Amino acid sequence: MSDLAKADWSDSERVRSIATSYQQRYGEGFWEELTKLVTPIEINTVCDFGCGPGLFLQDAVQKLGATKVIGMDASTEMLAYAKNIALADLTNVQVDIIEIDFDIKRISLPSDSISFGFSGYMMHEVKKPLDFASQVYGTIKTAGGYAVFDFISGDREEFIRIMSDGHMSAEKARKRYPHMCKHSINDLEDILDAVGFSPITSIKLDPIRAIVFGIKKG
Repeated sequence: MSDLAKADWSDSERVRSIATSYQQRYGEGFWEELTKLVTPIEINTVCDFGCGPGLFLQDAVQKLGATKVIGMDASTEMLAYAKNIALADLTNVQVDIIEIDFDIKRISLPSDSISFGFSGYMMHEVKKPLDFASQVYGTIKTAGGYAVFDFISGDREEFIRIMSDGHMSAEKARKRYPHMCKHSINDLEDILDAVGFSPITSIKLDPIRAIVFGIKKG
């Protein structure tokens, strides 16, 4: 992962900013499409690979019916927010928080233990996305699924416009585009296909973001 990204994750103001902007980044349109995509799978244990402040996992309990949630992230500060704020008040739900840098350590979850895996705005950060996805695949149960939600390449000017309407300056958005939008939808589909997920379904939410979902066949 880039040093710039890690610096963002370890900054307390950045953590609060990401938590505050969660509803903007994971709005009703996202949840409407994700809920449709995961209809074929039975969801109980959810792991967010790159969970940040943990708010997706909070929603996974409320919207997807998860009974166990696992948050994995490289940032101590992000995980502290997840544990002490976002996930602190969940009842009748098992919560596991794991600090891990996916570029340095291997995912150590048991094989076939996760019914639904998720990575939001994460795939562009890992140095070896194919290896990362392969590790995730090993943790997913047969007939379970994995969804990647990320920025996509193809429209730099629209990326700059949308991001500058939010929390990022146009200048920074222009500089960050090659890093944040390094994959196309086809790239993400190819990654999931290469490690064994099938079938794979994709939804383009807007000009700069997409969800790619794959199921682990028996």
